[in-house]
Amino acid sequence: MVGVALTVTACGDGGSEGGDANTNQAGLTGEPIKVMVTAPQGNPLADFPGVFAGAQAAALAVNDAGGIGGRPIEIITCNNELSPNKSKSCARDAGNAGVVAYAGWDALASVAYSTLASKGIPSVLSAVNGSEFQTETQFPVSGGLFGELYGQALVAESAGAETVAIVAVQFPGAEENLQNTQDVARSLGVDVVDVIEVAPTQTTFSSTVEQLRDSDPDMVLISNGPPQSTTLVQSAAQLGYTPKWGYFAAPNNERDFKTIAQNAGSGALWMVSALPPASAGDQFPGISKYNAEMDNAADNNIDNADADNRNENSIDAWLQIHALAEVAATITGPVTSESMLAALKTTTDLDVEGLVTWSPGGEGTSRYPKLSDDMALYVGPVEDGVYAPESDEPVRVLDIAGTATGG
Repeated sequence: MVGVALTVTACGDGGSEGGDANTNQAGLTGEPIKVMVTAPQGNPLADFPGVFAGAQAAALAVNDAGGIGGRPIEIITCNNELSPNKSKSCARDAGNAGVVAYAGWDALASVAYSTLASKGIPSVLSAVNGSEFQTETQFPVSGGLFGELYGQALVAESAGAETVAIVAVQFPGAEENLQNTQDVARSLGVDVVDVIEVAPTQTTFSSTVEQLRDSDPDMVLISNGPPQSTTLVQSAAQLGYTPKWGYFAAPNNERDFKTIAQNAGSGALWMVSALPPASAGDQFPGISKYNAEMDNAADNNIDNADADNRNENSIDAWLQIHALAEVAATITGPVTSESMLAALKTTTDLDVEGLVTWSPGGEGTSRYPKLSDDMALYVGPVEDGVYAPESDEPVRVLDIAGTATGG
């Protein structure tokens, strides 16, 4: 792994506090190579400060080896606030700042793609709704939330559930994810008996629970963020409704797992994830390294590197910075957005920390052409508040890709 030295700044309009820690501890003085990292903070549906911490931790851990040809990487953070206007603003700021790549997590990034593309800026944003796999300048490192919802029915299959109901939040871009969940479920022989869509502002779920009780599925698949999901499962427990629950890992930290699992009951909560969880360090050396680098970041005063902010989105951002550093090290000549884009288009089978085999230059399906061949999903139960993948060998997303509408 090439060494990276990091400085952290915040973007202007829509910017976030990037933390005051000095992450350029190697003291590199070459011209900075700028990367923007975006994530939502302060929104009740999505509040992921761990994304910034994961990116900073990855860079901090490798900054003593000399940077990219002696040039430090400068991370610019931008709070997209889960707002389309802020998403556009972050993309404009990225173009104005002269970044070579765009990283992080943004559920509404599709509104920013034209701005990024017009500036020739490649993106490695976490996959959220599939649009990330349909654009020439987008190169997700993992399947992300999109992959998890694509294959969410795998938890039903693993848990022995023959029928499912789906509770999903109504949100821009969520329609395709919801359709994919249903299509894959049916392809696996799992009957979808009910689909309940709820508003992002819904805070009480007694009527939803009663509708689920009437539908009587073997398992309920939840496609909502942590606050709504926690309230839904708590309401069900209070009303004496105890199905099996299937959920996705991307936005959840260990505190979320424990809260939802406590209300779901013993053995009643199953998860699907695009990456192993932060709790699986003994099972996956790459996760052990992630935790060690986050501990180091916390010791060096990087904000939000504590355990409560260690979720899959944070791990994904950590991988994104490592992956970009690996690709940048292969570039002969100046590292610019143009040369980074060209390098990404020819990169295949890059091992990123033993957790992902990344092929941004590979080919996916006709519907999702940027879906990397080795993007994978893990499945397992939450036991004693801890999510444990059943196997070290995940299911490849492309193995189930043809089952969704359009392939």
